[in-house]
Parts: sequence; structure tokens; C-alpha cells
Amino acid sequence: MTDPNAVAAEPPQPANGEPAPEPDTISPESSTDRTAPEAGLWQWLTLAFGILWAGTLMAWWWSRKGAKNAPDFTQHNDDEDVAFEHLITAVRSGSARTPELLVAWANRHRPGEHFRSASDVVHHFQDETMATELGKLQARFFAPDHDNENWDGRPLARTLEAIRKRKQTRANADLPPLYPKGLS
Repeated sequence: MTDPNAVAAEPPQPANGEPAPEPDTISPESSTDRTAPEAGLWQWLTLAFGILWAGTLMAWWWSRKGAKNAPDFTQHNDDEDVAFEHLITAVRSGSARTPELLVAWANRHRPGEHFRSASDVVHHFQDETMATELGKLQARFFAPDHDNENWDGRPLARTLEAIRKRKQTRANADLPPLYPKGLS
């Protein structure tokens, strides 16, 4: 049995008179020596990822800035008449700008549809004459055997005028469809 009033013995002192370090504790110098290279690596990796993140933000901001400068053909304004006149002139002359002008006019005629190509316009209006005549116009420019073919733009011009005169239904005027055609 041990005596409850007994005093613990002091650890032995080294010969030089300094107290000996406790065996269970680790000196702070030894722990920082092991982690110093690892801490430097993590600091550099953090800095590198921070710079990459900032670069990504700058690239995103730069791309958004460029998107604001792009022309927006989706707003309906008084230029719908002017766009249609340019389109009819291009159609009658057989201009290569006809598909581009068709998209610009359709976006003004039907705001909110966001047409991106002439095929989008043909698909939306579902007019066989328009599809056929635009195909002939494209063949005139790109098919090798249609170089000298005379272009008659009157059927396409009449079709476009008829489409323009059609009244928009109330559903088409308010919102585009929730589930677009062709989406399964």
C-alpha cells in the first residue's frame, strides 16, 4: 500500500544542471520542422487555385460583356416593317443574305421565339412553300449544278407576306409553349 501523505520523488537531474525534458511531450521545434515543407506546399496550392478562380471570374465577366454588345433581334419595335422590306428585297433579288434577314424579321415579328436559323423559322411557321423556296435558294448558292439558274423570288415573297398577315393567336402572343414541339 502507498502512503497518502507521501511526496513523489523528483526526477533525476542531468549533470549539467538543466532539467531533463519530459518523455511524453514533443518539443515545438520538432513539430514545426516536420510540417514546414507541407505548410508551404498548401499555401502555394491555395494561392494557385485562388488565381485560377479569379481568372475564371474575369473570363466570365469578359464573355458577359461581349454578349451585351451583340444585337438583340428579339425586341418588337417599329423596325419590323423595315426588316420585312429588307427581307422582301433580298428574296426578290435572290440575295445570299436572305436566310439571315429571315431570322432577323421573324424575331421581330414573333418576339419571344428566339429564332437562331432559317430552319427554326421554317419549322415554326410550318409552311411547305417557304421550305421549298428556301431550299431552292440555298441550292442556287451551294449546289454545283445550279450556278446559272434564274431565281424567281415571287412565290417566297408571297408566302412571307401571307405569313405576316396572319393574326397571332392569343396563346402565341403571351408565352411560348411549355413543351416545344419535337421534345419528347
